[in-house]
Amino acid sequence: MIEIRELSFKYRGESDYSLKDINLKIKKGECILLCGRSGCGKSTLLKLMNGIIPEFYDGDISGSVMVNGMNTFTTPIYKLSKDVGSVFQNPKTQFYTTNTTDEIAFGLENYGIEREVINKRIKEVEKELHLENLMNKNIFNLSGGEKQKIAIASIYALNPEIFILDEPSSSLDIKSMKELSLTIKKLKSLGKTIIIAEHRLWYLKDIIDRAIYLEDGKIIREYSMEEIQNLDEEERLKTGLRHTELRSANFNRKSNSLRKVPELEINDLLYKRNKQTVFKVDRLKFESGNIVGIVGNNGIGKSTFARIVCGLGKQSSGTICKNNRKLCSKERVRNSLLVMQEINNQLFTDTVYDEISLTSDIDDDNKINIYMEDMQIEKLKQKNPHTLSGGQKQRVVILAALLSNKNLLFFDEPTSGLDYASMKVVAENIKNFKEKKKLILIISHDFEFLEAVCDEVIYFS
Repeated sequence: MIEIRELSFKYRGESDYSLKDINLKIKKGECILLCGRSGCGKSTLLKLMNGIIPEFYDGDISGSVMVNGMNTFTTPIYKLSKDVGSVFQNPKTQFYTTNTTDEIAFGLENYGIEREVINKRIKEVEKELHLENLMNKNIFNLSGGEKQKIAIASIYALNPEIFILDEPSSSLDIKSMKELSLTIKKLKSLGKTIIIAEHRLWYLKDIIDRAIYLEDGKIIREYSMEEIQNLDEEERLKTGLRHTELRSANFNRKSNSLRKVPELEINDLLYKRNKQTVFKVDRLKFESGNIVGIVGNNGIGKSTFARIVCGLGKQSSGTICKNNRKLCSKERVRNSLLVMQEINNQLFTDTVYDEISLTSDIDDDNKINIYMEDMQIEKLKQKNPHTLSGGQKQRVVILAALLSNKNLLFFDEPTSGLDYASMKVVAENIKNFKEKKKLILIISHDFEFLEAVCDEVIYFS
């Protein structure tokens, strides 16, 4: 089905090879996990399997990648795509329309399938993937997790023989991850070949046939899911492999009645879109020096809430106060910083070092270097941020936010693309900034991370 021989690849302009001497055979009907620390080469390997490289990325290639008898280096991507369906890390990059139903239909239309057949297939996908509440919606009004569902659905509708999934759970809530697990199981029962690059492993533990572990662009070894399950903490930190069980989050819950004046108070906050209520918050109050997690199902309004609190959106009614003084949106913008799910929108400079320095008041280069070492990105300081892996970009943007002069920091799904060790590093770095009297709010479905970093958690429902 897929055979890779002596594959090496280096992106144009880079001095180091992203992949080195890769040899791998994947049989028809196998479900393969690509795992390893952020930046190990997982996404690059997937791009070589589906033809994204060399179609859209230049570089030095040697070896061969054969998929269903087709050489991915020379076969046009439109031919490959009939056999290979791909879901990318950022679903926004694969959307062609603004309407969810149209998006699911788009690929089928391009294959020249009759309208009656297309409509029937859309109904099947809607039912099988539980998308009833997402049909015929504006894609730009969806949450990150909802966009991910539509991206998966658009490929599922095409029914290819091979599914390539790059961090498919990155923005999904727990319920949606369980549904994704059932979908992958169904595809496997139909004889589909599935290759998944993923850090969150619990929803895949009963599905994966083999786990291919990469380190510095090389295949180091294969794991069974049982072997991953039995790793000790030292091995988990070394390999970056997460736990295979869904960890329950035991938070230290604090009372919302504070003895002193809260840093931030939100009262009767209401947001409506097209006359429909997206969310309503009666009263919340936060004190500086705390780290608060915010959890809730996809589409419940968490990201919209963050944008409004940070002054990037306007509420329909209600007040946001600091030290008993009402803040207008401009004041909220000046006092806060939001790290969004789509981190590419927050990378502005040519080097990682410049990116870190951009929002910082620190003039001492040595101090910045120490912070970069603590976040384990010091070796990336002269690289262009846009050339980094998803997990590496996350750490860069998070550190830039922590070093800013903003007192309110909002992180939206900050562990997307982070391996176990990197997640632990980010958690420790965030906790270190509690002493600087910042108020840190974190939207996440990653209970393992929330348990490691938060003082309390708020559930949106």
